[in-house]
Amino acid sequence: MPTRDAVDALTARMTTDVADRMSAFLAALWQGGGSTLASFPAPQRDVGHLDETALMYLLESEDITDAAFWNRVVRMISLPILLRTPAAGTGNLPVLDA
Repeated sequence: MPTRDAVDALTARMTTDVADRMSAFLAALWQGGGSTLASFPAPQRDVGHLDETALMYLLESEDITDAAFWNRVVRMISLPILLRTPAAGTGNLPVLDA
């Protein structure tokens, strides 16, 4: 499974902190795509909560107009994280608020 391979590569090559942050980003994509967090192929340490960097990557990606995706992602962030995320002017920020 490609996602499992990516998580294994992160774990093998990155520090625990960096691997956890990148796994959280991958988990957001996983959940945003409609799968459950329980089925995500990674340790469940901090997966399920996005930090500022992961949220910024999502917000600054190509525009994602799928409201269902953002409805699932918004459950993974807190207001303080959102306020600390430098992503003004992206096309995805208004969709996140919808």
